[in-house]
Amino acid sequence: MDENEKKDLAEAPAAPEKDHKVRRVILRTLLCVFTAIVIIAAGALGGLAVLTLGPSQTARDLFVVSMNETSMGIVFAKIFLPDEKINEILEANTIVPTDEDVDPNLVDADADKDAEPIVIEEVSGSTYKGKVMLIADPSRVKVAVRGEFSEEVRGKTVEQMVKDYNAVAGINGGWFYDPDGLGKGGLPVGLVISGGKLLYGNLGTTYEVIGFDNNNVLYTGYMTGKQALDRGIRDAVCFGPSLIVNGEPITVKGLGSGLNPRSAIGQRADGTVILCVLEGRKASSLGATLNDVISVMLRYGAVNAANLDGGTSSVLYYNGEYIVESCAIGSPRGIPDAFIVV
Repeated sequence: MDENEKKDLAEAPAAPEKDHKVRRVILRTLLCVFTAIVIIAAGALGGLAVLTLGPSQTARDLFVVSMNETSMGIVFAKIFLPDEKINEILEANTIVPTDEDVDPNLVDADADKDAEPIVIEEVSGSTYKGKVMLIADPSRVKVAVRGEFSEEVRGKTVEQMVKDYNAVAGINGGWFYDPDGLGKGGLPVGLVISGGKLLYGNLGTTYEVIGFDNNNVLYTGYMTGKQALDRGIRDAVCFGPSLIVNGEPITVKGLGSGLNPRSAIGQRADGTVILCVLEGRKASSLGATLNDVISVMLRYGAVNAANLDGGTSSVLYYNGEYIVESCAIGSPRGIPDAFIVV
């Protein structure tokens, strides 16, 4: 046996031993990762248990109502609370719908204005921050759409629709088909009117409508597709609830709602349109309740106001950038329609 063969035999046992050490390192690493995941999960469950079963009824109710407003968040509340208790909490903390009709005589949409065409101001509260946009001329506020409506196509971002219509600003609009938060954002729910044409919805079905008539007055309330067209509604989407009608805030039970990103639209007596987006689900801004939105709208003199789609859809776009960004991870959500300012 020559020297090379002796050397090979001497080194042969080292390879299995090295492989064994590598396997031990990998197993220990995986064990550490698994342990960390278990600790994090246990901490999260413990936190949920404190929220849902702890001594603070307000914290419990706020958590349940907030989770109920997300696509699948209510699942977390159901870990510790039965459906009967959840329904009881939701019933005690809600908005009472109103059937009061908007009085168009309370708004003078043709009033002369010396104000700036568009004014943007920052707003904040104990749990939220956001921005308000004031548009002096209500005739500039219209509904933009992504184009073809279908659950098979992707919606467009507010930025894309603003650019498609050569507009200067935009806010997310109405409700859309979004099962389990996995929808593509291309199919509205309810009614969509743009430029005086019924683009989606039925003439005989009653919807919760938010939109402007040919006199540039903001309407918010229930009407059929035919009633909307007969009333001269030129641009509208569906969502809600109404927040202020004829200068009076709607009735709020308990907390009214949870803390989430919010978008809303309102109008003052002089016709000025108020677009409001309050951030949420961020470390710097937990979110706003509908009571918070009502307070902001009243502060700015809204005669009529309504809640628009919120959550990951909430954005405010102006002059080539998002001045209030979505809480969504990645790019803003694609949606079927938006209110824009031309």
